[in-house]
This record gives sequence, structure tokens and C-alpha cells, in this order.
Amino acid sequence: MPRNLIFRPLECRPDTYREWFRQANQLREWEQYDAALYSYERALEYYPDDFWAWYRRGKVLERLHRYEEASASFDNAILVNPKNYWAWYDRGRLAFRQNKFLSAITCFQQAAKVELNDYWCFYRQGEAWRHLSDYDNALAAYSRALEARPHDYWARYRQGDIQQIAGHFEAALVSYKKALVAKPGDFWCQFQRAAIYERLNYLDAAIEGFQEIARKHPDADRIWYHLAVCYRLQKKPDLVIEMLSRAIAISPRKYEELLPCDPEFASFSDDLRFKALLAKAHQDGAVRPATPNH
Repeated sequence: MPRNLIFRPLECRPDTYREWFRQANQLREWEQYDAALYSYERALEYYPDDFWAWYRRGKVLERLHRYEEASASFDNAILVNPKNYWAWYDRGRLAFRQNKFLSAITCFQQAAKVELNDYWCFYRQGEAWRHLSDYDNALAAYSRALEARPHDYWARYRQGDIQQIAGHFEAALVSYKKALVAKPGDFWCQFQRAAIYERLNYLDAAIEGFQEIARKHPDADRIWYHLAVCYRLQKKPDLVIEMLSRAIAISPRKYEELLPCDPEFASFSDDLRFKALLAKAHQDGAVRPATPNH
């Protein structure tokens, strides 16, 4: 809509807070963010203690990638109404986006005081603690998120990640299994479970897991690579070569660089078949780029 039509309602009463605010909301819906920002600011000139004008001004500034100003606008909204969930939550979300994780956590904790059982407050706290490598607090936050949504995929998956980092592998297996209930057939949950079995030397379970993934994702070179590792541990060299050949066929450049210095296959350095695979990887990698994969 042309600008002169947008501002026409204000021609008679340019000092009317309500009309500036309504106009700002309409402009924001139309994604005319610069004009919306101007209108919110005019509204605030007449009513500087309006929570919603400060809050929505912050949302518009975020859309304009003016993050520091957006944060300040959310702060003003909080000063007006410190018990509003959305101001705290969006202030925390924006802090997280700027990698200000401790500030984000504080905001999400304040939001959780308003919405006592809010999934997002606790999940995002977990994510912030995870980025800070504070895994105990991350696990506690994910657990609270799962109280709100017991069958949530992401909180359960991240719980498994943290448990795996902490060396609690059996607990991680349980978490990934529960995540698979929420999202059956998920590549990454299946991969993490199989990788843990490999790490624990439960090789039959690891191979079964990787083979199940390979049936659905035959272009995922890392699966064939991990199968090769498992078969090496089982001392089955023929299968090692077969699995590596599949991985190389998908991503030759990657394995041309990886395999010559990979300690997993140091014992194969004199194997003529292994050398032939490296030569093929070099030849194929020179003519086509590595294939994107999971």
C-alpha cells in the first residue's frame, strides 16, 4: 500500500498515540519495518510507559538486524512490566543469538517464573548451558523441559549428547532410544546409538545399527566407514576393504585425505587392496568434488 495511504488515518490527529500504535502494528504485519519502527517511536513519544510499544519495537529492530537496540527495547518493556513472559523470553532468545549465554539463561529463568512449566524456557536454558560446557546444568534444564514435554525429540536427543560427552554411555543409549520413539527412524539417533556400541566394543550391535542406517541411507559415506572400523576390530579384512570401497565411491576426496594417516587402518598400510583403494580415491577425487552427506 502506498505510504500516503498508510499515514492518512493520522492526518487529522497526528498526536494520537492509539493511531500511531495501530499503524505501527499494521506496518509490522506488512513487513514494512522501517516505517513500523518510526510509528512505534512516535507512539512512545506520547505514551513512554507502554509495554507493547516497547516490546514490538524490539521485535521490529530484531527484524532489521539492529540487535543491541532490540535488546534495549526489550529491557524497557521489562522495566514497564517485569512479569511479562514474552519480553523476558525474547530478550533471552536474542541474547542467545548473540552468544551471550549467561544473559540468555538469566532471561529464560525469569520467563520461567512467569510460565512455570514452559518447555521453551527450559530447553533454551539447556542449550545455553551446553554452549558454556556446563553439562550438569544443561542436563537439569533438559530434564525440566522433558517434564513439560515428556516425548519431545530435541530435549531427549540433547540429553543423550550430554550424557555421551560425560561418559554416561548406557544412559545416553536410553535417551537416544526414547528420542527414536518421538522421531522413528531418525538418522542421527540411530547413528549415535551405533557409534556408542562401537565405542563400547559391542560390535555385533554396532554393525546391526550401522547396517540398518545404510539400508535407508546408502549414500551416507560415514556409515560405510564405521562399518569398516567395526569389521577391522572383528578382524575381517575382506569386509573392511568392501566397506571402505563403498565410502570412497561416495566421497573419494575426503578419504584420499583421511585414510593415509588414519590410525584406524594403520595395519592396512601394506595391504595391496588398500593401496589400490587409495589410488582410486586419488583418481576419482581429482575429477569430482566430495559428495555432501549426513
